[in-house]
Amino acid sequence: MIDILAYNNASDLSRILHTFKGTNLRFIIPSRKDKFFFPLRDAFHDLWTWNDIYNDIMRASHSRKSVLSPPDHLMILRSILDEVLSLYRDKADSLPGIKRAGFLEVISTDIRELLNEAVSPGQLPHVPESDNPSEFLLPEVYSRYTDYLAANSLLDSAGVYTAALEALKDSQSWGRELSLVFTGFLSFTHGQLELVKALADRCEHITLIKPEANLEHFHDASSQFAATTHAPQSKGRIIELDVNEPDLEPEMTARTLALWASGELKDWGEFPGFDAIGLTVSEGREDSFSQAFTRYGIPHNFMSGIPISRTLPGKVLASLATLSTRSFPTYETAMLLTQPCFAGITFPVMSAYRAGRTGLDDWEEFLSGGEGEAFADALCAVRAIRKFCSTLDVKNTPVRIMEAFNDFLHTPGLWLNKKDKTALFPELDEATRQTASAIETIEHKTMSLLELMPDLGRVKDDTLSKEDAYNFLESWCRNTNTRAPIQLANSVRIFTGQPPVLASFPVWIMTGVTQKTWSSTTNTSPLLGTEERVKLQELDTHLPMPADKARQREAVFRRMLHTGEKLTLISRPLLDDEGRPTSESPFMQRFRDDAKLWTIAKHKTESEGINILLGGDGYIFPEIDASGKRERTVPVIKHKADTVGAGDINKLLFCPFVWWQERQAHIYDSSPELATPADWGNLLHKYWQCVWQRYSVNLKAPGQVFMSIASDEWKKLTGDRECESYRDFHRLFDSRLRRRLNSLKFRVDRLAGVQAAIIDGLHGEGWVHEKVLLEENAHLRASAGGVTFLGQCDRVEILTNPDGSRRAFIADYKTGTGEGYEAGNDISSFWWDTEHKGTDSGYFKKGLQLSVYAALFDECELSGVYILALETGQVLGTVEKSVEDIFKPYTSKNFSTDIQARINEGAYAMECAVRILEKGEFTPEYSSKLCEYCKVKSLCRRGEFRRDTTADEE
Repeated sequence: MIDILAYNNASDLSRILHTFKGTNLRFIIPSRKDKFFFPLRDAFHDLWTWNDIYNDIMRASHSRKSVLSPPDHLMILRSILDEVLSLYRDKADSLPGIKRAGFLEVISTDIRELLNEAVSPGQLPHVPESDNPSEFLLPEVYSRYTDYLAANSLLDSAGVYTAALEALKDSQSWGRELSLVFTGFLSFTHGQLELVKALADRCEHITLIKPEANLEHFHDASSQFAATTHAPQSKGRIIELDVNEPDLEPEMTARTLALWASGELKDWGEFPGFDAIGLTVSEGREDSFSQAFTRYGIPHNFMSGIPISRTLPGKVLASLATLSTRSFPTYETAMLLTQPCFAGITFPVMSAYRAGRTGLDDWEEFLSGGEGEAFADALCAVRAIRKFCSTLDVKNTPVRIMEAFNDFLHTPGLWLNKKDKTALFPELDEATRQTASAIETIEHKTMSLLELMPDLGRVKDDTLSKEDAYNFLESWCRNTNTRAPIQLANSVRIFTGQPPVLASFPVWIMTGVTQKTWSSTTNTSPLLGTEERVKLQELDTHLPMPADKARQREAVFRRMLHTGEKLTLISRPLLDDEGRPTSESPFMQRFRDDAKLWTIAKHKTESEGINILLGGDGYIFPEIDASGKRERTVPVIKHKADTVGAGDINKLLFCPFVWWQERQAHIYDSSPELATPADWGNLLHKYWQCVWQRYSVNLKAPGQVFMSIASDEWKKLTGDRECESYRDFHRLFDSRLRRRLNSLKFRVDRLAGVQAAIIDGLHGEGWVHEKVLLEENAHLRASAGGVTFLGQCDRVEILTNPDGSRRAFIADYKTGTGEGYEAGNDISSFWWDTEHKGTDSGYFKKGLQLSVYAALFDECELSGVYILALETGQVLGTVEKSVEDIFKPYTSKNFSTDIQARINEGAYAMECAVRILEKGEFTPEYSSKLCEYCKVKSLCRRGEFRRDTTADEE
């Protein structure tokens, strides 16, 4: 059974969602980005995407496939396309366009559309003798591609709907008790539609909550299910803003917001605050809007990264692709060397130009004879370029090519190592952040390619020519974004293109609303044009026509107008980049005619040429304009804090600034990964909690019972879809993470064996378990100097020793090696260490987290405090001498037996923490070892300019 409900805006959606209750309820949303904007995300944690449905079904059927996301699938398509072109060599020669590098992405787009619409290869008309590539080339490539995926247990992400539909047949019990609520879907592709219908036959109940477009003759979700929905008549408020030229639009937008914030635009109502405003800009205009907002002092966040092709690494790659074909000509190569990642602006371009050198050999000879830092940096750059280009000059695999690119970006002395240059120019801050983010993303891609290769089958050994190698890298750079910047509070949120479907703001701004950007014109593929689509529809396939796509685009435009809950601002430049008049979007014209209940008004802006720009003194309105002068300051934040956790005390002492960011300002750096190390750590912590909870029913049981429980619990974790204990970790069972989950099994079994041996060793020596306090009960607490110190370890075991005394062991799990948590730290140069100031003995010998645990514990005498490291299967920490032999076979070099020294160290650490908090200054400590793996270095900036040599083990 399917119910379809409609809504106009976020308020309507919230009212509908409040009516849903139940433990077997799952909300399906269009994308992971929509999770942030889901109105009741705090109340409903089970927010699924299409991939989550697929993964859950496959998990229940105990069979998974590795999912290929763009552009990884191009490695397979390139190989297959080359095969087919060889098969039809004569026809290929007569159609030169299909041999161009860009044709691969054209046919890729078509194939992914066919997968999305559940059009099988057998439904395409395949005529080998035809000269039409739509009849001989596309069907052949598509058929071979799907066959290759099936043979290697791979799945294109565009075909996940059809794959889930097929998997339903193999798992007859899946989903019968579930109620699914599809939220935010305006319409469905045919592949999605067929899956939803199948789920309706299987699940307890299906509800579709669809946004209303109020557009006649639009084939939306209601039409697809032949249902009638009724939503209240749409209404809202729109103010249209006009500006003469596109280049002035960012200035006009920023100035208008600044005027409103200062109380100038009283007829608009009370200014809602910058965090109540969302803004959409077209790709490529982010920098101009950011510069305008900065000039007017308007805080802003970009909600997504930018394509790597538009960052410095991407632009340098494009330059190298061109220059390498021209033997690195004189002037262009000299200009390349002036980039801030190489020699910088101090490089003597005219001297190099007069030298007239071409080719890398010639350039290296010339630069070797020069003097000064600029020549040395340029020589280092040319040698790195030579090494990179030499890898691409010969045929290599995609993995080796990506590794060469990654190595090039990490060349010592270049790129992020150019701190001494870029730190002098604050205006380069954003470019440096983007460069750092791009390099990090490329490093992640290199690692993920290495992970993917074993699953790719024979194409993993295919090699690429020089041209294909550059195309491979440039295509990946175009299709991959940098990570989003750290989000600041009370800031305008800027989206590139369409925002997530569920996004909503009190005030929404749409810029660049012209006929060029919002029209009914759609680009058609040379392989799947109107004629081909008509033929396919006659064969009972479901492929949207260009007119359908145009209607879909207009519906999306209307939905974006609803993103503003109270007010939507529409901005349109009256002239284009060439000074020609622009036309209004026909979508806006038709909406104005249809929107009977909407209030639409024009707002006059001062937009005559330079009048809108900043004056010579740097101000237009001194009371609202930001100063044109930008200075870098040392961050000193004063904020009273009265609670510190044992796990955070190391950060507080060794970099107060990073502690303040995470714990007081709640600023965290986001991760581009599907699953972060923290996600895996939380899953494994939950797993061990469940194991010990079951074992604590009979604490006299031998270690073999513990091993059996651990094995059984792992089967439950990986096999029981309905296991309540692990429901919050469903994203970690994504098929793309299968190998990671499998590799954990060995380490989990090994660590279970270590704990079982310790249990048997203690019991064999006459120790008797009295009770086990798990994470929810193992709270440690003490106050000192007005500060409360809290410790929440993973486990406290209370035992009676052979003499009858009550003793305790404190244990904490770490997913890495644990070495970083037990390393000594020199503190002689830190201002807060008054006891050891200026001496050689100023250090903590052991890790502070365990030491603070030891100092906080007061229920009975402590016999041990230690870490169980998953990566090595070792025990790190301190135990008393009497049980040393029990732990010794599993200990590391950092192990010790002086419990009292540990307690003293923890007590002194808390004393130092009180000293910092009393002073209330949280400055960055640039000499700290924490800098090597800091996750929020983009604010204190130290880490932007150097390569990280040590990765955070957690």
